[in-house]
Amino acid sequence: MKKTFAFFAFFLIAHLVFSQSGGYKIKIKTKNLAGRKLEIGYYTGTSSKVSRIDSSNIKTNDFTVNWVRPKGIISLLLQIKFRDNPEKLMINVENNANLEFVLSDSSILGLKPVNSNLNKKLIQYQLNTMTATDKKIFIDDFIKEFPNTAAQLYMKLEKKRLYGRATTAGDAIVQRNNFFNGIDLLDGRIKLLPNAYGFINTGFGFLPNSHENYMNNVNFLLSKVGEKSKMYPFYLDWIFKNLYSKRSQGMEKTYVEVYKKYLVGKDVKFSDPNEYSSIASKARMSEKLANGFKIPEIIIEDTLAVSVKLQDIYPKSKYSLVVFFDPDCIHCKQKIIEINQFFDLNPKLNSYLQKISILNAFDDSKWKSFIPKEGLANWQNFKPFKNDKTYQSNFEAVSNPTIFLIDENGIILDKGSEPNIWKKIIL
Repeated sequence: MKKTFAFFAFFLIAHLVFSQSGGYKIKIKTKNLAGRKLEIGYYTGTSSKVSRIDSSNIKTNDFTVNWVRPKGIISLLLQIKFRDNPEKLMINVENNANLEFVLSDSSILGLKPVNSNLNKKLIQYQLNTMTATDKKIFIDDFIKEFPNTAAQLYMKLEKKRLYGRATTAGDAIVQRNNFFNGIDLLDGRIKLLPNAYGFINTGFGFLPNSHENYMNNVNFLLSKVGEKSKMYPFYLDWIFKNLYSKRSQGMEKTYVEVYKKYLVGKDVKFSDPNEYSSIASKARMSEKLANGFKIPEIIIEDTLAVSVKLQDIYPKSKYSLVVFFDPDCIHCKQKIIEINQFFDLNPKLNSYLQKISILNAFDDSKWKSFIPKEGLANWQNFKPFKNDKTYQSNFEAVSNPTIFLIDENGIILDKGSEPNIWKKIIL
């Protein structure tokens, strides 16, 4: 059943793939690998997300794996790996391809093409034995040598992703615009590449992270793609995923604005039929946690197990900094040092603000020792009452640290981790 669903998903996402006659044959002659299992799958924008379309058990020490697709395809990259090992390689597959490989190594990195110079060079690139200078030359030569292939498109995105920031000129907006030049954003093969997400993310990195700049990026990208394009759902889906990953940086307002401007009332067909409702749910939650809304309620307890409500604490100071943290989070430790140093350099702010830490971890065994060790002795320190974790969804505290600056009425003034912004708000 799972295999049937994988095939269906493959047809759905790569609908252009099967628009012509042809197909492919992939033969892998293995040696001394009996008992292992090889898998092949397609990418959906990132190397970390691969959908399996076929697999083969290696039954003997001299066994040939045969993968055959009878229907026509467009040029695409497929990932090959052993099920019991995370190492993987991608190969380029063309319509009517008849590819042969040999594999006698226990690692998939030992896969050797027999009749494909393209895949030989593609695997050479993946083995990452080149210097940065040699890699750039290699990419340029590859782009010239293998036109109109998925591997060429992959290399074009690699060139942008790895070197695009260094080869553009002008202010940040001009750099961003130049970065996307030369790539056909409507090419449906992009969503089947492992570096598509990284490419877009690099393009969004020229402008400093803020609501206004992120909306500028969104407006620019989606205006180039167009609402009627079949690629529109792909880019919009990436934007929502990326914004959701930035929710601890105060990007809830942006998530909501993109949702209302580019999704509500639009006929957007995501590859996952549940994606629309998921985005809508996250938008509703983001709107509740956006600046100007009241922080959710929570019952907490101090180091003496005395319980109190957060809404009974914040009225005691004009401003409160509320930090959810995990003792095992290295970034949390660094952020606490940064916060303490900032307030040491700006002592005037301490008369306006109280600092509140709330444990955000399932294990509280390190909590009390963490307080004096990591510079929280002068903070008000709490953990969720009876270690109840239901608050996490209310506060979207699924990453650490999660930081709120609120006023005496519990109104969210900032959600993020930039002390200079707090200074401007307080003073």
